[in-house]
Amino acid sequence: ALAMSRQKLTDFTLMLRNNESLISCQSTMDMTIEKAVDGVQLSFIKNDSGEKVAVAFLSRCLTELNKYFPSSFDAGMITMASQMILRNYWYMKAEEVLLVFKEGIFGKYGKVYGQINFPVIAQWFEAHDAERSGLFEANHETKKGELNGSNHDRKAPLLTNSFDDMVRDEANKKANFFMKKRTENEDGEK
Repeated sequence: ALAMSRQKLTDFTLMLRNNESLISCQSTMDMTIEKAVDGVQLSFIKNDSGEKVAVAFLSRCLTELNKYFPSSFDAGMITMASQMILRNYWYMKAEEVLLVFKEGIFGKYGKVYGQINFPVIAQWFEAHDAERSGLFEANHETKKGELNGSNHDRKAPLLTNSFDDMVRDEANKKANFFMKKRTENEDGEK
């Protein structure tokens, strides 16, 4: 696994040096979350090649993102945003970063109105992180069922909910929670 991670890291380094597009290259266009989670972790890049290389990779992604949206990002802000992504999402894979930006460009996380900024990008990462967590949970439940000898024919469903569905489901959960609390309070007052 370590050798494979180092090879993938070498591939990314070559893409950076050759000034190849990271977001619009064919491998990113074909990327799925299932493929992306098997990539090279940002913390591995940082620990193996140094923080400057990890920040350079993220800066390059943000620079490419600027081509798709009007942005107020200057070079200093790109570096700062790259450092914040590395600090907050160190556990994500480099391929996931590319996937987040690709899906953000295609509007999976909602329309971008006006300029792109770090709060918008942070929302993209949070939405991806929720989807990623659901994938890991589904895979864990599948493996747990296989180990227990039950549900041999049943696989955990892959994530098919859109971002809007996830937001709606979360809003419904909160609404149900507050309705239940209100009902309990009204029953307690009687």
